[in-house]
Amino acid sequence: MNYDFQFTSRFLKFPPVNIEERDNNYFIKFFVPGMKNEDFRIQLDKNVLYVSAVIETSMGGG
Repeated sequence: MNYDFQFTSRFLKFPPVNIEERDNNYFIKFFVPGMKNEDFRIQLDKNVLYVSAVIETSMGGG
């Protein structure tokens, strides 16, 4: 199983992701430039995988 999503502005909340199944294991890769593994929160609840992250932005002050 392989899913590739095209990156457009509508995916700002949902980045492109690649999901692979090998030997009864799933490998999930997100395209999120500039973010580190530590920026993500991963939860499994009732067989549903939740992945979330907080993106900190700063407002430029003049």
